[in-house]
Amino acid sequence: MSKTIFRETLHLVIIVLTAVLCLSLVYELTKDRIASAEENDRIKSYKTVFAEAEVFEDAGIAPVTVSDGISVDAVLLAKNQAGRTAGYVLSLTTSLGYGGNIVASVGVDLQGKITGMTVTSMSETPALGAKCTESDWQAQFAGIGEFPIVYVKGGRASGNEIDAISGATTTTKAIVGLVNAAHEYVASNLLNGGAET
Repeated sequence: MSKTIFRETLHLVIIVLTAVLCLSLVYELTKDRIASAEENDRIKSYKTVFAEAEVFEDAGIAPVTVSDGISVDAVLLAKNQAGRTAGYVLSLTTSLGYGGNIVASVGVDLQGKITGMTVTSMSETPALGAKCTESDWQAQFAGIGEFPIVYVKGGRASGNEIDAISGATTTTKAIVGLVNAAHEYVASNLLNGGAET
């Protein structure tokens, strides 16, 4: 009986070791492709929120919590064809979404206007809060230069309003807070005597 247990245990150990080796091999073969795809997705999101920029350079600013539940994870210089900074792209995370963290990229030009916003990661409710990833809804933020941005139901009427996602007030509020935080961070730290380059 003990020989049977030993033999079965040995078989199980061999199967587990084989599986671990196979998974390690697959990881090694795919890690560069995955990293490249993630980098391409990041650059695409930056280009989406700051279309006139040709190059995005890390501004060398450490991640920072800017308000309750909102952090700036990365700041990039959005540079035009001439190599001059045209504005900034920020990657931010808010933990205030209905389904948890929402990660977005936000572009802000040198006049403090929002050039665009795109959600890059979220776990919001399908057909409700998940509508925050729809390009038509995200496009409302582009060109806003009056702050704070507020959300309304039934259609925007002024320059600092966006139309809320129907049935997803928590998601709307979280993203509006995130975009306001991006603008405030740029206005306070990068424009008018800040680290503008």
